[in-house]
Amino acid sequence: MDLEQRYIVCCNYKAHANDEKGQAIALYERDKETLELHKINEDKYFCEPDDCEVHIIPNGTNDHDYRYLNEKYKDRLYLIQCIENKAVDPNSSLSRNKSNLFKIESVEPRMVCEILEVNLPDEANPEVVLETIPLTRHVFIKERDSIFGPFEFDLVNDSDSNKIYLKKPSDTKYLGKTIPKLAIIEFKYQDLEENIDVFNYSNKYIDGKPFAHTFIRNLQSLKDKPYNYYNYGFMDELAKAVGTIVKETNTKGITSSQITMLSARIKNKKNSFMFDTDYVFKQLNDSVKFEKVITQGKEEIRKIILEQALNDNDKLKEHFVKILKEDETLVSEVKESIRAEETQESSKLNDLKHELLEYNAKIQQAKQKISEVDKDKENSIIQKLKQEQRNLYSEIEELEIKRENITSKYSSLFEFDNLDSELEKLKEDLKKQNYLYDDQVQKVSDKKAEIEKYQKELQELTNRSAEEYRKELLSVKNSIDVLTHIDNEKTSFEFQCLGQSDLISIKNNNDLVEYIKYIQAALSNFERSLSVEHIINYLVCIDSSFITILSGLPGTGKTSLVNILNEKVLNTRFNSVQVGRGWSSERDLLGYFNPITNSYISSSSGLYEFLDELDSDERLNVVLLDEANLSPIEHYWSKFMGLTDDYNEREFALTNNKSLRITNKLRFIATINNDMTTEPLSPRLLDRAPCIRLDTFNRLDNGNKSGLDLIEDDRSILDELNSKFKNNSFYYSDFKLAVDGCESDNEIISNMLEILEQIQNILTTDGIDGESLGPRIHLSERRNRLIRLFLTKSLGIYNQFCLNAMDWIEVKKDYYFLDFAISQFVLPLITGHGKSFRKRLEHLKDNLNNVQQIHNCEMPISIDLLSRMITQGEEDLDTYDFMSLR
Repeated sequence: MDLEQRYIVCCNYKAHANDEKGQAIALYERDKETLELHKINEDKYFCEPDDCEVHIIPNGTNDHDYRYLNEKYKDRLYLIQCIENKAVDPNSSLSRNKSNLFKIESVEPRMVCEILEVNLPDEANPEVVLETIPLTRHVFIKERDSIFGPFEFDLVNDSDSNKIYLKKPSDTKYLGKTIPKLAIIEFKYQDLEENIDVFNYSNKYIDGKPFAHTFIRNLQSLKDKPYNYYNYGFMDELAKAVGTIVKETNTKGITSSQITMLSARIKNKKNSFMFDTDYVFKQLNDSVKFEKVITQGKEEIRKIILEQALNDNDKLKEHFVKILKEDETLVSEVKESIRAEETQESSKLNDLKHELLEYNAKIQQAKQKISEVDKDKENSIIQKLKQEQRNLYSEIEELEIKRENITSKYSSLFEFDNLDSELEKLKEDLKKQNYLYDDQVQKVSDKKAEIEKYQKELQELTNRSAEEYRKELLSVKNSIDVLTHIDNEKTSFEFQCLGQSDLISIKNNNDLVEYIKYIQAALSNFERSLSVEHIINYLVCIDSSFITILSGLPGTGKTSLVNILNEKVLNTRFNSVQVGRGWSSERDLLGYFNPITNSYISSSSGLYEFLDELDSDERLNVVLLDEANLSPIEHYWSKFMGLTDDYNEREFALTNNKSLRITNKLRFIATINNDMTTEPLSPRLLDRAPCIRLDTFNRLDNGNKSGLDLIEDDRSILDELNSKFKNNSFYYSDFKLAVDGCESDNEIISNMLEILEQIQNILTTDGIDGESLGPRIHLSERRNRLIRLFLTKSLGIYNQFCLNAMDWIEVKKDYYFLDFAISQFVLPLITGHGKSFRKRLEHLKDNLNNVQQIHNCEMPISIDLLSRMITQGEEDLDTYDFMSLR
């Protein structure tokens, strides 16, 4: 027999039906090549219009029968596989067209939608009464010579009539257009006539009514048709729009009399809203719609209702109290809002009181300190002068004793020796001693005068205020600045800070998957074609590590990638620091304390200003250390080295009274060059950071990039991603929760950890029979912890991406992330010398090749880096060092 399988769009035709068998009305056939729908006709497609029935027979293999069809597709079109037997005689009792329900598919809106010939209902009450229920999920409305839509609908069950309630459709991608909020599309009927089909089968009844329906098919082809946007907003949409306006304008009240004022307030901001604000205010001038918006509005509007209910204006108060009384839920929400606001204000008041007490205590401490300092200075000077005075008195006393001794000595001699010459000599000696004595007395007198002068100056100093001291110091500041090379014309740094309300939220796995799609698409616009796997790798490294290192030869695009990713794609709070040669301490990176001016002098990097406002920004905060190894990182970055293990809510002191607060939103990225002009990285730093060899990663990126082809074929995908994420920054706390919430395959991770354990054995043990394999490479517990965290997060995200976006994944490549882990966390630690050490590296390379064969996977990056390390080491007299790879 001449049989042919066809795919037909049908609806149930219940004449002569029972539970197993029945008839369906054929409307369209799907073309095998183009997949477009064509109305049945006698020339090519399926059958003649008058012979449009399909005989439904049960399928013994899947339990599908007419009852199943009627239950699942009641009042809906569906697509079935049908067999047309062209050899059947037209006069035969055999049915020419049969279907055993082997294949059944739903009819999607992109294929066909029904057109309803009714007036477009008012937005406040979008109900439509029809003769029959629409047979498609989306519908359009024909009013005069225009067609409006698309709409979804719900059946209204409060009457016997066929009443539907229109609503905004959740998906309109098939039209190839991004429909603005509070709008629908308007086509002209004459522009769509070639896509519109009218079916009037007066001899075929469904639920007692002749089959009479109008459809529009192949809606994906409408993207090239002329169209207009028509303002039409459902009440829930309108309420959201008003909520947005209220929030953006900080409005404290909204009444019908304030609509005009509010409209004028946003006159210069219209373009910042994603909807027609004039249309919004036009709808609000309708009292019915205004009241619906108020009662159905978002939290901002509902809180305003309370404010209006407590207004001093009696008429206004009466109106809003009436609204409250009619909505018990709203009353409950308002009361709860009052309690929450009261609690919040009480908390703020207590905090302010506590803060005031703290400031008073600090003031008293400062006064006490100043007093103690001044008192200490005074006591020091007095004690010094008193000591000098005591020293003088002591000298005088010694001289007096000496004089008496001399006098006594010479007197006794005079008694026993009356020689005149000796007497004269004694007199001359006495005269000299008297002269010395008088001289010392004069010195004592001078010292006393000097002491009195110092005491007087000291008294004057103690009576002068601290401000006068400061003025004296500042009077010589210019000279001191010249001597100490202080630059007063320092560059001013300003970094924008955004709060949670200014950021988009990535709350769940689906949002995270869409965001990764956007990153891949956005980077491709900057000629950076990265696979999904590589993007996830970058995101997880930055999220999981306080500092991430990008290495490679000069000119491989390390700095430009970081700049593009942070400034153009992720829109993080970003500071690019150009490291200079000769940096030796935190003074070069952050700044230093100047005791002369009693202030902290920040460096020209801007990092101090960037960190000082870290608490005020809710984005990911990224600092780029460009050409970081021009100077030893461990020296100028030493303040941060201790934070790499725990960087959640930490403070470190800059001076006795100045500190910076570090939160988990801060990350560092260091770009380094591998050449003879740079400083080596210490094992201490390498143990704390992943090291991505960017030139090798770019060259061997064989991951999934099929999403870029999808975007090339359908630009609406890119438009939708851009509409969600372009020029927006994400709220980091939600992003981190979404990342941490992705579930990974524990079995795969367990296999990878076993492979890593084998690698550690190769790096830390000798060969067979105790054969020496040169220096051993140990992975610390910190390093192992970082590797486990990296694998858990990256594979969790990758697993969710593959589940939610299979069309972007050609081949699932889980073991790519093991390749990343080895090349970023293990290989950078390798350094050694000697032929025996080369054997250790060759054993490691053989092990990775075996992993590829056993698990049927690819590990191109790690194997390539190992091969180059071995080859270069042989050229360098058996010296092997990952960080020296050329």
